[in-house]
Amino acid sequence: MPLRSRLIVPVLGLGQVVAFASSYYLLGVLADPMARTMRLEPSAVFTALSAAFLISAMLSPWAGDGSNAAAGVACWHGRISPSPPPC
Repeated sequence: MPLRSRLIVPVLGLGQVVAFASSYYLLGVLADPMARTMRLEPSAVFTALSAAFLISAMLSPWAGDGSNAAAGVACWHGRISPSPPPC
């Protein structure tokens, strides 16, 4: 397997981690201006973020199961050709 193909998943994973971390810490900077704009307390903005994380954590297993049931497993085992073809 070429090096480029082996690096795709780790690079995408690192991108996901960086995106999550930056969005998580970005709210620490933007919470006060957002709260002022929406005429809310900053604690309400942080509560909404916490609720979003909790909802995401609860729905993730369901979404993963749906993906696997639909085509994820078939694609993983090579029965469905990904489009476009891998490099």
